[in-house]
Amino acid sequence: MKKFFIFYFAFYLISCEQKKKCDFIYHNSINVFCASGKIENGLESGRFVFTQESNTDSFEEAGFYLDGIRNDMWAYRIKDELSKVKWASYEDKTLNFRTNLFSEIDSIKRGDYFTKFKIKSAQGQLILTVSINSSLKDSFPEKNYQSVVKNEFEKLGYNVLSSNNRIISDRRNKIYVNDVIVKSKNLVESDFVYLKNAFGWLGNDFVDFTVSYTNKNDDKAPILFEGVLTNFYLNKQRLFNPFN
Repeated sequence: MKKFFIFYFAFYLISCEQKKKCDFIYHNSINVFCASGKIENGLESGRFVFTQESNTDSFEEAGFYLDGIRNDMWAYRIKDELSKVKWASYEDKTLNFRTNLFSEIDSIKRGDYFTKFKIKSAQGQLILTVSINSSLKDSFPEKNYQSVVKNEFEKLGYNVLSSNNRIISDRRNKIYVNDVIVKSKNLVESDFVYLKNAFGWLGNDFVDFTVSYTNKNDDKAPILFEGVLTNFYLNKQRLFNPFN
């Protein structure tokens, strides 16, 4: 019954779209999509359908935006299986950022420069930490940022086992994206933590956020990470515009 609902919902989202229609080119940290939808006053609005750029008949994800934020139910194709995520808008009035998060949040913890969210997933727990102007900004040399990332995680008590680093750009901002596998020095050898991290400057402010999880097969982790990356605003300025 659940799979039927997801299939029906996805069919509803894409059924009215003309095939091979591509209004915009959209890119996140790993993929380039053909996007069909509407942008009003620089912000996504209403229904969007994302397909492979090389094959616009291949549905990848679809849902609705409200004022540049993913809203309500979205459908995703993950390894030829359909999955759904319910998004909601979140505004942090202390750190002055706005983004979209999964609608069900277990807990929120706030610090002087960060907000941490614990979010339920069917395959485990996801932890999203958003930091604004953390200490990392003071030790950030652009030419050696891979070493900085490694050192920062080691300061937190992790052994870094592997790290994949890349830079993406929207012609205005450069974002440093890191996929890291670490092991806590206090955990047994079989306990690994997987982290998807991004940071960059937005004007004079340094933005840094991380999604951490312990089940490497949790397909909701990259969905959460890419959703925050492509729809994050600080002081009403967008960190990364996936349509540029």
